[in-house]
Amino acid sequence: MRTLPRRSYREGGLNFIFSISGRRFAIVDPVPRLARVVLGFLEILILSALVLATRCANYQDVFVDRNIYFTDADCYARMTHVGMCAEHPGLIIRHHGFENFPQGTTPHATTPLDYLIVSLSILLKPFTAQPIDLAGAVVSPFLGLLGAWFLWCWSRRVGLRYRWVMLLLYAMSPILVHGMELGRPDHQSLLILLITIGICAEWSLRTNESQPWSVVSGIAWSFALWVSFYEPLVLFVLVLLFGLTKDRHLLLVRTGA
Repeated sequence: MRTLPRRSYREGGLNFIFSISGRRFAIVDPVPRLARVVLGFLEILILSALVLATRCANYQDVFVDRNIYFTDADCYARMTHVGMCAEHPGLIIRHHGFENFPQGTTPHATTPLDYLIVSLSILLKPFTAQPIDLAGAVVSPFLGLLGAWFLWCWSRRVGLRYRWVMLLLYAMSPILVHGMELGRPDHQSLLILLITIGICAEWSLRTNESQPWSVVSGIAWSFALWVSFYEPLVLFVLVLLFGLTKDRHLLLVRTGA
């Protein structure tokens, strides 16, 4: 078997060359890639710590003497029909008979967050005697953490300039913290996550049209409009108007043609 001549490869200032039984093997310097992995891990760790520290700062008001309390009165109504959904899977509640008795009331809450809390309670059941209450208490910070991870991955993927300004704003903005704080199982936390994903997907589509981002955008906006038909609708219309304004020259050319 003929052995090929030795050839050198230079990566990162270091040379590596092997020639074994006619096959050449080059080893790329692993230091830069390892440094990027470590840096990325540290970034996620710091961002996660900031998100959890701001959204769980009220933990002493939520966890009291092994009991779980919620921050708003509406949260108790939410958790009441979450318990009903847990007892009767597939149940969709459109009217609260247990509020404003005897007339009752029609809630603004919708099904997606109810069953998200029920699903989370199933995962927490082995670790606590109050899985539904614990799931309701932690669901909003959990969604906030998912939103932070998504923003970190998305901003890094698209190469967004000054992305840490955006990430710090997401982690520490008072209005976002309130919407996703511990002990507040409210639909606003799910809306913030879905709208964030939808806006980022639309941003990516403006620079690089692709089917995956189109699917992500459609799913995010659809679920957001299911959760609430008010704020997401206004933001979705604004995003569409912004897109039409940005592409006005292309629109005029197509109209003229």
